[in-house]
Amino acid sequence: FSLNKVYPNPFNPSLKVEIEVENASEIKLTIFNLNGTSVETMNVSFIESGVHEIVWTPNQIASGIYFLKIDSEIYSLTEKVTFIK
Repeated sequence: FSLNKVYPNPFNPSLKVEIEVENASEIKLTIFNLNGTSVETMNVSFIESGVHEIVWTPNQIASGIYFLKIDSEIYSLTEKVTFIK
């Protein structure tokens, strides 16, 4: 399980997240603000092994720094991203 790319960063209007999964698993993407509050959650669903791209287009959030957390059944990865309006 690896996070290959998060681009563009900073971003507007959407962010592309490229992950690589060795074994098929359930994936969830959660966005947190600097206070640690979840601002959005995407259940990406069950994906097969391989490279996958997830696109996040924020809805009604302010410009700023956010943390993107990607969870699988076994692993968890976090990346800092900047949203600019």
